[in-house]
Amino acid sequence: MSWLISHNLVDSTSELVGINKNFFSPMARAYFRRLGDSKVSVNVFLPDIIFETDSHGNKKLAKFTYIKKWNLLSMAFRFTLMVSTALIKSLEMLRDKDKAVFSYKRKKE
Repeated sequence: MSWLISHNLVDSTSELVGINKNFFSPMARAYFRRLGDSKVSVNVFLPDIIFETDSHGNKKLAKFTYIKKWNLLSMAFRFTLMVSTALIKSLEMLRDKDKAVFSYKRKKE
């Protein structure tokens, strides 16, 4: 979005931006580091908090800080690993059983 503002494709002086200045600021922050001649390390961080609630219960966009360093790429990798592991375990359980096994608890009447 900052590219749009710097190229005057978004009117940053409009009332919309005045309502909340953080609306047009970038949410994710990326850091690049060169590793040798042909490799690059990329870290994409998400903000510590996106929304905050005031004392009246109104939700508004928070000022973005990156103290906790929520790394988007490593979090996505861990999530994919967790889902893949759960799927493999489920398929192994189905493969290793000759007949379906169900577990239920009967309601007491």
